[in-house]
Amino acid sequence: MLGFALTTVSGAWGQSGSVGSSVLSLTVSAESAIRLDVPRVALARLGGKAFGGDTSLTWKVRTQTVGGSGDITVKLTSAFPTGSSSAADELTFECMAASRGAGCTGSQFVSATRAVTVVRFNSGAHSAPGGDSGSIRWKLKNEPPCGEETCEAIATFTISSN
Repeated sequence: MLGFALTTVSGAWGQSGSVGSSVLSLTVSAESAIRLDVPRVALARLGGKAFGGDTSLTWKVRTQTVGGSGDITVKLTSAFPTGSSSAADELTFECMAASRGAGCTGSQFVSATRAVTVVRFNSGAHSAPGGDSGSIRWKLKNEPPCGEETCEAIATFTISSN
């Protein structure tokens, strides 16, 4: 959100001259937006019972210069069917390169009960004009008990900033 204030500074008419001044004030609030470049990812067999695939993200973020922060998180809002073990405990991701922001490190378990941080932004973060990008690599350790049917899980990404 942009705010704009215009204050005119001038003297009394009796003191007017050939020069006047205006003070311009602009307030830029924290903002954020995210786009999944390919919203549907078909996981491919990696070998054995494991599957994998990539999700690419593009985002725009601006945080406050003092005390600002932000992040992109992911949470399972619909999990794969479970068999003898919880499929949510078997679905992990690794953060690939993020053009700006601090990406996660190592393998992260995706949870249906809590959001997991994918990218974190510090004070004064500001995206490039065309947005910034990154990706995550999914890995499903064991084939879910779907039989011959297609089974799906829904991972919801959220971006926030202040």
